[in-house]
Amino acid sequence: YLDQKKETEKAWDVAATVKDLQTKDTLKRELNKGIEHIAWVTQKELLQKHADLMDADIKKSIETTIRLEEHNYMDVQSKISGDDRHVTSIESKVSYTIRRDSAISHSIAVAHIKLFDLKNAMTIDADNIGKHVYGISYSYSKSPGNGKAGFSTEAGIQVDNRSQLYINGRVTIDKTTEKSSTKLSAAVHPEKTGAAYEKKIYRVEATLNQENQLSETVRSGVFANASHFTDGITVGSVNAQLSLEKALDKTVKAFPFAEISYTKSNAQSTFNYPYFVVDKRFYTGGGLGVKIKNPIQNLNLSIEGGAFLDNDFGNFGRFRINGNFRLGTFTKITTSGEFSTRPMGYSNYFLIGLSHIF
Repeated sequence: YLDQKKETEKAWDVAATVKDLQTKDTLKRELNKGIEHIAWVTQKELLQKHADLMDADIKKSIETTIRLEEHNYMDVQSKISGDDRHVTSIESKVSYTIRRDSAISHSIAVAHIKLFDLKNAMTIDADNIGKHVYGISYSYSKSPGNGKAGFSTEAGIQVDNRSQLYINGRVTIDKTTEKSSTKLSAAVHPEKTGAAYEKKIYRVEATLNQENQLSETVRSGVFANASHFTDGITVGSVNAQLSLEKALDKTVKAFPFAEISYTKSNAQSTFNYPYFVVDKRFYTGGGLGVKIKNPIQNLNLSIEGGAFLDNDFGNFGRFRINGNFRLGTFTKITTSGEFSTRPMGYSNYFLIGLSHIF
């Protein structure tokens, strides 16, 4: 690699010294023909040293890739969450990310959360109130690469409109290979209801998300969570999904899926105040999803709908959406959501965001 790099750089250095315009143009054409086969690091170095020798389209392509992978960016997003009938929280967040290179980044974020009182509470409690929470956080991230795991950490502080302080933090390790992805995280944060914030009930949780491409068409996913609440409740859950992808054309894939889930806690019975916890729950079912990936229209979209048999809360339906759409080259709109007909629980949400690379 080093010998090839030296020969490439030498060829461009020599071309830069040629005075005869006709000879120089001939060398430029030959050098630009093979530039896409040169190592990416070398391409960037050649852009810095010999931009005048590059074809305009090649130069623009390299500059665009550098901006996409290495420049700073800003995210703005808003998320509305609730149960099957009522909104429980609305969260808005703005973050600015500084990328040291394509792997390491630092982010600062400010957020506002509007928490509502719980309408379905079966008890009268002075702590069942709505409130505004304001927060600031810092995160450090190192992307996975070259077979190594990625790492990120986040820490933040919040204050509500009653001048009460809260803290939150998260550590995540993730690794991606050609056929699998693994993400392990640990976090501590106040449980996101107005009553839980008022009572200062924190959730300490660990999660595992494992996805595997079992074959060209078969994909599996396992999600496990263990949580302990500072009022003494501990709950664990595991969810597994198996899907079969079938290409309908070049841009559309269908994926029928089957899913099974089990949850168990040390609670004596299911309750929904000051937050939602089940004593136990088992459901299974399946559905159909569609993935759309259209590079011409800069669209990536996944939608799925399913029906589930629930032994503990009654059968329910669920719809999910996840996608992004690029506005030009450096601006992207993202959206995700989950909507279910199951009673209780705060599983319904819709998120929309805007990201721009500077």
